[in-house]
Amino acid sequence: MANFLQPPRLPIGEETEEERRITWLELFYDLVFVVAVSQLAHNLHDDVT
Repeated sequence: MANFLQPPRLPIGEETEEERRITWLELFYDLVFVVAVSQLAHNLHDDVT
């Protein structure tokens, strides 16, 4: 029952306790997503229709 209280784990192939490092490409895609959502919010703020 307490399984849903644990943070999600990203499967990386093996069941090891090593930390997964984020790559520069993943950070770049995150930045692109944030900029896209920011632009969408800015446009919706100006004209909701």
